[in-house]
Amino acid sequence: MSEVAERFYQAIENILKLRIDEFMKRYSDLLPGFALIDEDEEVNRVLDLLRKGKHYIIVVDSKRRMKGIISYIDFMLMFGRRRTTALSAPFSSVGRSLRRSRMPLETFVNLSASDIMLRLPPHVWLDSQIEEALKYMSSTGSNYAVVTARDGTVMGIITAHAIFRAVLRKAGFEQVVH
Repeated sequence: MSEVAERFYQAIENILKLRIDEFMKRYSDLLPGFALIDEDEEVNRVLDLLRKGKHYIIVVDSKRRMKGIISYIDFMLMFGRRRTTALSAPFSSVGRSLRRSRMPLETFVNLSASDIMLRLPPHVWLDSQIEEALKYMSSTGSNYAVVTARDGTVMGIITAHAIFRAVLRKAGFEQVVH
């Protein structure tokens, strides 16, 4: 067996056993930028956060409980390909139904965070293991999951990319990734 494959395999085994809270402490520099905003915030605030490098904007209520998420990818897809409408998928948002066609500027500037957020995004408990988070991401077809405490309070976000980079770091291969 090659030494490289063995190191990689051992790194995967070690990372998968970590609890998410431990992973977030140990590999905080690998986690993506995110922000919390109120569901009534206007699209200008969303754009400002995206411009500042926050790739995930978690929409919360007054108690910091998750209501939805706006990812940079979902935000751009709002202007592109055809997606599920709010009528055929009740957990989608108005923003998703707007993807059927290009929206006028007047409509766009009057959107709120709740209009464009993905409702009920993938989420995992802070005390879950990384392996559980990856299985959940795989089953939902997502590359991220919002991390919440058991009371529903948002604690952060974890991505498959961050987990992969942690494996590379643990194996001593991180310098290969830019």
